[in-house]
Amino acid sequence: MKRNLIALLGAVWLASPVLAQHSDIYPFDDAGQVGVGEYSYEQSAILANRVFGGRFDAIYYSVNNPGFTALSTGAALPGGETLSWDFLPMTASGYTSTLLYWDGQGESANFGATPTPDYSLSLYGGNGSASADGGDTLVPGASIGITSSSGALHQHRFFFLDDNGDGDITTLPLSGYYLISMQLSIDGLETSAPFFLVWGTPDSDALKQAQVAIPWVNDRLDSLVGGGLPGDFNNDGVVNAADYTVYRDNERNLFTAGAYSQWSENYGAVATPPATVSIPEPSAFALAAIFAGLLRRR
Repeated sequence: MKRNLIALLGAVWLASPVLAQHSDIYPFDDAGQVGVGEYSYEQSAILANRVFGGRFDAIYYSVNNPGFTALSTGAALPGGETLSWDFLPMTASGYTSTLLYWDGQGESANFGATPTPDYSLSLYGGNGSASADGGDTLVPGASIGITSSSGALHQHRFFFLDDNGDGDITTLPLSGYYLISMQLSIDGLETSAPFFLVWGTPDSDALKQAQVAIPWVNDRLDSLVGGGLPGDFNNDGVVNAADYTVYRDNERNLFTAGAYSQWSENYGAVATPPATVSIPEPSAFALAAIFAGLLRRR
């Protein structure tokens, strides 16, 4: 059964109406750079967060949550401009890829290569699509949407997980958790810092996703994409004996010939904590406008 994209988008949209009880990725103007936070509709609050979770549906392995919400007041994005994304390569346990996978086994996460090299995770934007296909370089994306004249935006784009790249759902991706990293850009502001989405398959443990997989990414927020310490194979910000254990016990042969020298030469190094990002609070008027817009769309 082949995916018919138009029919698929319509079917999933009807099955997944926009409700107030959800959280979206929140882009804003952070002193001249695209900032990324979380807007929780359930809590009516903006949260400091750069790691988001999602669950694929059991039929198409697709989802359009979280979406993207930008406010028209406060630290608004430039008006009338296109908000775009890119997929970024991440490095974990010596392996670099735009798409990482953990099968959910064990008590601690172990993200690495996908079950086969043919896996991809795609996002369909307003003017095209792009896929995190397991490569080790940045993948240019497309448009999330165009902001209003006041900088507002509310879009829900569809993510798709494919196990062999042929668009055929007769075979399904293996159970577990799939990790991607993205950045956002818009004319007039510097590109955002990386943010991350941890996707669970329908048969994966949602509790383990929330309590193990997502915290694992949060612990490595500023080392998964670029800027990581050489020799820090577990991405915890310190080069120590634990990294040698990762290197020694490597079962996927992910490390290069010089990995041991990299670890030994940098033993004891500690990552510099990044500067914190301030998350602006929306005005009461802005919150009321968001909910009014949702009610009109239902």
